[in-house]
Amino acid sequence: MDLEGSPFKDYKVIQTLGRGAYGTVYRVSSPEGADFVLKSISLEHLSKRKQQDALKEVTILQGLSHSHIIHYFSNCVHDNKLLILMEFAKEGDLQTLINRQREKRLFFSEKLIWNIAYEICLGVEYLHTQHIAHRDIKCMNILLDDDKRARIADMGVSKIMQEDNVFEGTQVGTPLYLSPELVQHQPYDFKVDVWAIGCVLYNLATLEPPFQAENLISLANKIVKTRQKPLPGCYSARLNNFIFKLLEKKPKIRPSIAEVLSLFPKYVKENYKEPKLVTNKPNSVEPNNNSVKNESPKPLPKILGQIEVKPGYSIAKRTASVGKYPQRFNNYLISNNKLSSSRSLCWKPGTNSSTNFNTAKDPAPARPSTAVFSERRVIVPQRPSTAHPAVNHFSSFQSVYEPPRLKLVFERPSSAAKKATVSDLLNLL
Repeated sequence: MDLEGSPFKDYKVIQTLGRGAYGTVYRVSSPEGADFVLKSISLEHLSKRKQQDALKEVTILQGLSHSHIIHYFSNCVHDNKLLILMEFAKEGDLQTLINRQREKRLFFSEKLIWNIAYEICLGVEYLHTQHIAHRDIKCMNILLDDDKRARIADMGVSKIMQEDNVFEGTQVGTPLYLSPELVQHQPYDFKVDVWAIGCVLYNLATLEPPFQAENLISLANKIVKTRQKPLPGCYSARLNNFIFKLLEKKPKIRPSIAEVLSLFPKYVKENYKEPKLVTNKPNSVEPNNNSVKNESPKPLPKILGQIEVKPGYSIAKRTASVGKYPQRFNNYLISNNKLSSSRSLCWKPGTNSSTNFNTAKDPAPARPSTAVFSERRVIVPQRPSTAHPAVNHFSSFQSVYEPPRLKLVFERPSSAAKKATVSDLLNLL
């Protein structure tokens, strides 16, 4: 990565931490020797909507300051890329920790789960008090610092919500962590984050997600209808009930983040020590005029050579996400609950499909559907004949021709026959 000419020109790229659809995350080292994270979001070939999303993340990060949220330092636009400098979490993300523990075939201690859960809930409570719904809480977005204290990261799909405000129909986030109301396109609020926290804690306790499936349709069906398995027997009933309350399918019954904090054991709250808040800004970052200021989001300047696209349509690589074509997803999940395949979530059904979609409002590239619907009849070809050539008529694979059967008749011998037999024996003697 070339940082020459940017405010981070003196920084050295150590390694690549991860790649996404629109950007890359690097671990960089400052001239003073401190480690930071530099997130690079490519603005080239992005629609105005995607540019707004990238800008929104910077705007949200600038106004946040909490010990359990990754700290933001600076940003700039360089070489058609938005660069964001943030705090570096040395211990990696929670998913990496779970993978290591799964390889050892050992469960985490209940004390560790309670502590991580409390720290995540404190960070989410702060976001909710700032009227921000994260909407993408997952194990990969929970980072661990040097002391293995939880830090919430990635505000890319966060939403600023007014108090008691609800949103309808927008499906965002990772499919494994989607709440039932998001899957069914029902109005949702801050409680979608509570559901996601429940998924994270369940994954932490069982070393696997609460709902798993081979495709998105089956996954959505399990999220809406199926109840997750209980926790392993090594955990207390209190922890089991706590996680199950967060995974309540009805949003009205599911507790808010304030109610969740009241459910924690007393010893967890008493033993909690707030970590130090990172506020030291790197001295090597030069002031720049291209940084995004903390103000209402505005469209980024048009990049030379950018392809013109229609509003609401992205020319980025299409993925089979749950929220790609919400109308189709809604038809599959709500109409008759006949869930067969996830192929039609991202492809237009062909002539052999019995499901009709409004392609004018929900366009998709043409591709024949390979889904097998329950109402389709399957014709099984007849089995070839292996009978005698004289047999030429079959009915349900059974021959009408029946060979003659042998009839065995047993009769008792008469008394005269017995006498003759005895006299013959006497003559022989």
